[in-house]
Amino acid sequence: MKRVFIFFLILQVNFVFGTHILGGEMFYEALGGDQYKVSFKVYRDCDVSLNPYEDPAEVNIFDLTAGTPVNASEFFDLVSVEDLNLISSTACDSAPNGSCYRLLTYEKVLTLPPTIGGYLISYTRCCRTGSITNLANGLNEGLTIFTSIPSITSGVTSNTSPIIGPEPEIFLCVNQPIDFDLSAIDPDGDSLVYELVDPFTGTYDPNLPPPYSSVNWAFGYDAQNPLGAMAQTSLNAETGLLSMTPNQQGMFQFGLKVSEYRNGVLIGTSIRDFFFIVRACLSLSYNADIEPQEFSSSFTDYCQGLTIDFGNYSDFGTYLWDFGVDGIQSDTSSQIEPIFTYPESGIYEVSLILNPGLQCADTATGQFIVYEKPDLTIHSDSIQCFDNNSFDFEVLGSPNDSANYFWDFGPNASISSAITSTVNGVQYAAAGSISVVMYYTDNYCSDTLVDTILIVDASQINLAFTKPDELACAPYEVQFSNLSTSSDSIQYYWDFGNGTFSNLSDPIHLFDIPGVYDITLYGIANNGCGDTAEITYTNYLEVFPSPTAGIDANRQFVDAYDPLVEFYNQSVNYTSFEFHVEGQTAYVDPYPHAFVNSGIQYPFIVAMNDFGCSDTASIQIEMSGEETIFIPTGVTPNGDGKNDQFRLNLLDLNNLEFRIFNRAGLVIFETEDPNGVWDCAYKGETVQDGVYVYQLKYTDLQKIPQELWGHLTVIK
Repeated sequence: MKRVFIFFLILQVNFVFGTHILGGEMFYEALGGDQYKVSFKVYRDCDVSLNPYEDPAEVNIFDLTAGTPVNASEFFDLVSVEDLNLISSTACDSAPNGSCYRLLTYEKVLTLPPTIGGYLISYTRCCRTGSITNLANGLNEGLTIFTSIPSITSGVTSNTSPIIGPEPEIFLCVNQPIDFDLSAIDPDGDSLVYELVDPFTGTYDPNLPPPYSSVNWAFGYDAQNPLGAMAQTSLNAETGLLSMTPNQQGMFQFGLKVSEYRNGVLIGTSIRDFFFIVRACLSLSYNADIEPQEFSSSFTDYCQGLTIDFGNYSDFGTYLWDFGVDGIQSDTSSQIEPIFTYPESGIYEVSLILNPGLQCADTATGQFIVYEKPDLTIHSDSIQCFDNNSFDFEVLGSPNDSANYFWDFGPNASISSAITSTVNGVQYAAAGSISVVMYYTDNYCSDTLVDTILIVDASQINLAFTKPDELACAPYEVQFSNLSTSSDSIQYYWDFGNGTFSNLSDPIHLFDIPGVYDITLYGIANNGCGDTAEITYTNYLEVFPSPTAGIDANRQFVDAYDPLVEFYNQSVNYTSFEFHVEGQTAYVDPYPHAFVNSGIQYPFIVAMNDFGCSDTASIQIEMSGEETIFIPTGVTPNGDGKNDQFRLNLLDLNNLEFRIFNRAGLVIFETEDPNGVWDCAYKGETVQDGVYVYQLKYTDLQKIPQELWGHLTVIK
């Protein structure tokens, strides 16, 4: 491993690190509806003791053509504060102690309707620092950054300004070439042109209108030569790549302009005002170091597969890995700690270059042994009966070269161990579940395989079953519950005593013929080594005969004028029966019934026998609806037993409401019963003779609300 020590002449440069503004830029995004999110960035040092952060910051908007204010000042919120990169990750040096520069970002959404003149949005600030080498007097130079929104006469109805690439590092090394990518992204796809320009000065007046003055360059410096005429500075106008070789120490201000063209017409410009500090650098020695394969936290052995996690013990910098695969160029990586999958097993020489292409580059190498664990299995007869057992074992798969085997068959085996890949005729002196272990090793890999065999002795089977304790009437479906036990799994076979069978453990069976049945259950050990058992429950199930219910009627269609139907019992093999019609129960045959309710109904009969078995049958009767309203016009509550009560007779009226009123308009009787009865009393006393008004409200068969008023005469 080499150590690189490169020394540069260190010149004494006194930088004044006060609290000052050192650059910035402004840009915007069109949000639609005349709204724009305007943002600007300010570069400054980190000392806030003399000059705290502005929050909010004052920004002004001017007519782009006339330069006159278009409205009051806008105040932007400070949305982020971030430290700038001080030194490139590719540099062979570190930043000076105590160095700190920050980037402040401000944002606000503005509503800017289209105008003929367009808009110019600006932020101005005093002051820079007197330590700026390429300005005549940096303390007299402030900062102005601005952006413009095109006028409606430009033909541009919507535009988002370009976003210039990331901010470059602050510190550069004298006499060391360096490139910075300052290219911008334009969301609208406009063409961009890059050039170095004069930064703009500023004042304490935040309302400073355009046009703005450029900074005053020190002698020998200008926009195209910000590092001086003898230094090499160039900017690619098409790509935005800034290339330079500083030849002196100091702080240098730069101005970058990005011009935005749409269809060949200039529609706007964006300017970044930024700076570099050039100093004499002392190159340090950098060490490349690869973490040894065995030291990795994920390492178990050299047989972990083809994917390797590489560890990096190197110093900070950039990296170039080469994973050592012959014949390909894609086995490289620039990640700090990469992961790589090799195409095949083998031994590889891996190299790591730290800071490739720089004077402080260093290289480390390491050997990595990469093997896949063999995919091995044990093949054996997994289950045998104890009598005359004899097992053969074989290793299946693709072992690596120099494979070694060691078998451990357990204490009851006729062969306790072996070292070959195939072993035959191993016998065991005891039954049960036995683990067989095979240890595999080769030059780089190891593995342990375990196989389990089962030696079965004669099984003891205890058979038992049960059924629900309930009346069984044919046809009868019964669920049998298997209560059997065994030392091994069992195959079951049922004989239900009626010529039918099942091999389910808990079968459901239908007995459709009355009788007394013997039930037999057989149990056979599945392993073929055990007993066959049998159990029979004699006269276990008695299925009784069931009656067959039947019902008939002299008619199935009736109406309110002739509602009478006569029902007939058609049941057989019964000893008793019940007719069920409109909530009434009858025990006579035939049974006459006058229907009250309209619609389709299902009267039914229940037939029973002396065993307790029953059956049910029904018949459909349809009664056509016919609105019937009978309201008496008079009542004589004199106690002679004749017409002493008021009785309603209403049929096929829905949502029924009936009320009787006295002369004062009070309700003295009300009901929702179509056969309601009034005893001519109110509050416990018989009402006086006279004429009373009644009201009937209902919904007819066409679902139309109806209302009927009438008179009732009470005479004692």
